[in-house]
Amino acid sequence: MIESTDFVLLKAFFGDIPFWVDSPNAAIAIGIGAAIFFILMGTFLKRPKPPQVASGFPENQDQKSAKQMKGTRAMPDVLAYDASGASVSLKDVRNAAAQPPQPIRIVKQDDQWPDPTQEEIDAFFEEHAVSSIYLVRQWPNEDEAPTSYLGGFPTLPESISWPRNRRTGLPLHFLAQINFDEMPELFDGPEFPEEGTLFFFGDISEQMHWKDTCAMQEDTRVLYTDEDIRDLKETMPPSDLPDIGHEDDKASGGFAEKDKKSFVKWPVKGHVVDTIPSDWSRSREQVSPKLISGAQDLAARQITALIVDAPESPGAKSLIKITKASANARRPLLGEETDEEIEFVPEGLGGQFPYNGKVAKIVLRTFLTEAESKYESLMLRRDSYSKGKRGKKTPELAYLEGYMPTTRGLLNGLKAIDVYDALPPKLMEAFELWLQVEVKSGFIDGWTMTERLHIALRHAARLAVSDEKLRASLPDGFMDHFRRDLQPSINDGEHMIGGPKSFKTAPTSGEGVKLLQLDSDYAVDFMFSDYGIADFWIEEEDLEALRFENAYGATASA
Repeated sequence: MIESTDFVLLKAFFGDIPFWVDSPNAAIAIGIGAAIFFILMGTFLKRPKPPQVASGFPENQDQKSAKQMKGTRAMPDVLAYDASGASVSLKDVRNAAAQPPQPIRIVKQDDQWPDPTQEEIDAFFEEHAVSSIYLVRQWPNEDEAPTSYLGGFPTLPESISWPRNRRTGLPLHFLAQINFDEMPELFDGPEFPEEGTLFFFGDISEQMHWKDTCAMQEDTRVLYTDEDIRDLKETMPPSDLPDIGHEDDKASGGFAEKDKKSFVKWPVKGHVVDTIPSDWSRSREQVSPKLISGAQDLAARQITALIVDAPESPGAKSLIKITKASANARRPLLGEETDEEIEFVPEGLGGQFPYNGKVAKIVLRTFLTEAESKYESLMLRRDSYSKGKRGKKTPELAYLEGYMPTTRGLLNGLKAIDVYDALPPKLMEAFELWLQVEVKSGFIDGWTMTERLHIALRHAARLAVSDEKLRASLPDGFMDHFRRDLQPSINDGEHMIGGPKSFKTAPTSGEGVKLLQLDSDYAVDFMFSDYGIADFWIEEEDLEALRFENAYGATASA
């Protein structure tokens, strides 16, 4: 008989199995041993843990007797802190437990709220509106040019030097100056200076990681003077001012446009308006989004009333006439044939295009930038297809290699004349020939030509807003063709002094009083954190004492 492995092991351990079974004394011994074993195990598992003192808290000495303390864990005097920072004791907990349970607050979806009445909207607006000074960009010839403006360069008194980044040592970019002699007074809210001028600076780098606080300003600075600045000239920046959009800790690179160191100068005028916060996520109670929307509409009407509604204008379309050619006059375009004919109308906007050296330079640079970008793209594509070998040169590449040096040559030729003077006959002839070559090249269509010209002329109009000499050298009515493109709107270019912590975007990290909000704005070339905002903050006691050296900037993206 073959014994199993398990049986062999048992026999080796216990010996002769029949002996254990046949012996009554042995069986009784085994039973008693097993009982004692299980009793001991149960006692061990049920053993209470020794009393422990709560870490960080003193033992409670107010118990009535040591007997009540025996076998219990010491209870701390303070259990926790509520949102206001007040301590919560055991007595507070017991009192709260004795109260009847509160109903659970149900969070409603937007469509579950009832439509508010106009009276409810008005009451909500009255309760939550925050007064601010809304800065409206001024169109030329509306008023006397104010000394409050965005962009350009500041009119710093001699006693104030251009601020630098304390971390990198590089000069900061100038953003705006506000002369409070020209600003209206707020009847509620913080008290801004009645006179004097604030100058706002910031490091407009590739990332714009402003981490300043009231205790340390590195990337931003606010300067103040009580001197009269009306007759001061603009202060030119230090020579080592970095390019706008530069790589962090470097003077260029990143998203920077080479040698672009300032924003477009644009005068502003202040108007007192009521604004409604945009972020209600920190409200202790859920607020009807329909009430918020209704109140924001009321605020928007105040702002809309300040902006002149400019009529639409064809702009650069007035300079180009596109017609259909006959079947026999088809021309090549982007590798195909087209019946599109482009004809220039130099007098389309009045005067003789391009009017002066400044506009001619802007047009040439606009087209050259597009050509250089296109050339780089084509070269990368050719190299990737040829897998490192010298690929075949396409007709478009060959054209661009001749077009770009010609355009640069024209730009060099413009250096010989005053930017406000009309082009002399030879330069005008070369410019017109350059345009004709662009049209007949077969690499640009009428719509693209019109769009590039419009972009260039719109930029000229931006510069002319604060440049009287440039404005005087342009045809009558030229500026009106681009006013609709450049005027501020309810969703773009909203700059203000004061106002709620959050307006348009999520709130920035700043605390205290909002000194200034700057919005991303095409007309001024402002772009903050992915089309967001840049705020400047100061504590109220610092504002009252005019300690603007403690002010700092913060950003938020859209």
